[in-house]
Amino acid sequence: MFELYDSSDKTDETTADAEKWLTAAKALPKEYASQVDRIWNNWLSARRELEKIYHQLPTSVFQADINDTNVLLNEDGNFKGVYDFNIGGREVYINYIFRQTPYVSTWDSYAHLEKDDLFLNRIIHALEISKKAYSFSDLEKAAAPLLYKCIRPLWWYASRELKDAGTDSNKIKQHLDLIEYEQTREIEFAKHM
Repeated sequence: MFELYDSSDKTDETTADAEKWLTAAKALPKEYASQVDRIWNNWLSARRELEKIYHQLPTSVFQADINDTNVLLNEDGNFKGVYDFNIGGREVYINYIFRQTPYVSTWDSYAHLEKDDLFLNRIIHALEISKKAYSFSDLEKAAAPLLYKCIRPLWWYASRELKDAGTDSNKIKQHLDLIEYEQTREIEFAKHM
């Protein structure tokens, strides 16, 4: 979240995604400027608060390239291990949950949910599964809403969604309203941790 992937990077991935969205949003007509500014200030505020505690959060080593060629199965198709850690590394445990779970979780009970509820509910489900084998610290519980507010609203797909809205004022407004909603909604992650 706050670390460069490579020493040649100018900023971390989360900030790069948010700045890409900001560049696209700043090109919108002036009628959206105050909402864009609010959204950006909300993001900066959550990031500043998270940065105060982020480096104190527990970390783990992750493989970072889970796919069918990197998972070992036995002759019966049962899991035996994971290999190919060439792009793996250290990561804050709950950051990994918030970033990866919405894309790898396929729990069928979520099929009826809208995309936005699906994202959140997959995270909650992963937290509830994790707490069966992992004890979340108070600091992780405090960081969870901040992580959500930093990652969810302005992650990589936000700039693409804004571009896809084109000049359609209804789609632009819907996009901005959803981002602001995600930044300001109160989610009690701690009760699922």
